[in-house]
Amino acid sequence: MSTLDITKEILSATERRLEIRAAALQERDDRLEKRVADLEARLAALPLGAMGPAGPIGPTGVAGPPGPQGEIGLRGERGQDGPQGPQGAPGPTGPPGPIGDIGLRGERGPEGAQGPQGPPGPLGEPGMPGARGEPGPQGAASTIEGPPGPPGPRGERGVEGPAGIPGPLGPQGLPGPAGPQGERGIPGPIGVQGEIGLRGERGLEGQPGRDGRDGQAGTRGEAGKDGKDGRDGISRDEVGDAIIAEVKEAMTVFGSSLRAELTSEKLVYVGLWKAGGEYRKAELATYDNQPWHCNVTGTKAQPGTNSDWTLFVRKGRDARDRTG
Repeated sequence: MSTLDITKEILSATERRLEIRAAALQERDDRLEKRVADLEARLAALPLGAMGPAGPIGPTGVAGPPGPQGEIGLRGERGQDGPQGPQGAPGPTGPPGPIGDIGLRGERGPEGAQGPQGPPGPLGEPGMPGARGEPGPQGAASTIEGPPGPPGPRGERGVEGPAGIPGPLGPQGLPGPAGPQGERGIPGPIGVQGEIGLRGERGLEGQPGRDGRDGQAGTRGEAGKDGKDGRDGISRDEVGDAIIAEVKEAMTVFGSSLRAELTSEKLVYVGLWKAGGEYRKAELATYDNQPWHCNVTGTKAQPGTNSDWTLFVRKGRDARDRTG
């Protein structure tokens, strides 16, 4: 059975006890009303003589047998929390969340060292021939010079004689235009790996995984110390006077209209009254150590400040101190 089902069962049992309590209170009111009227009549008929001196306090009587078990009262305020138990074992790791978006690209790392030179590519095609250089200087003339003869008639062109001795090599001509670029050679081997670049910015976080299971409950704390002894009770006559006063107050609180509501509504106890909270009709809340009944739905007023709340049961008076 879950905690919610147990809570519902407790609330249901509390409602039944409150209904029985209301019916019993109504029956007791009728009996006490008759008893009060009878006591008042008897007190009125008694002659009032002079008060005699107080007699000595009699010995304490033998304690009577314990009375029947009373009905369960309203739930008290929550006590102080005990010391925290040891931490339970961690629950299993939840499934990983979805992968977050890719972060921004980090800055480029420093350039690595240059790899070794690759093998030379194939020889390119020969370039175009350069322009022809200028002719070399004329060779030296013969040293034997005869007298010039008279010019004879121009004869027919004779047979071409043999080529003369070549002159010295002339200076190198200007370089010709560059030939077309040869085909790209085969890529060389990959160079040495460069150093790792700077780390890029962190990407967005993924959604968190599910919570692990709750740890085991801690050990129960030590019991608190016993409270101090209460004060002595009052005498039988004072008890009678107090009962008459309490009955009158109860009759004032539980009017006829409220008794009718208590028998027709299903009361719900909601714990301590909290400022700012919104309450519904027929809810019971504890304020100033007294239970209050909510009369309207949607009120946020403090009990005792207006008619939205009615005191359900007035707290008892403190016993008198006979030791002083």
